[in-house]
Amino acid sequence: MIEQQMKEEAKNQRHREREELS
Repeated sequence: MIEQQMKEEAKNQRHREREELS
C-alpha cells in the first residue's frame, strides 16, 4: 500500500515540475 502511494507521489511531483517548466 505504501509503495503505491509513493509511486503516485513521484508522478505528481514530476507533473508539477513539468507544469512549472511550461
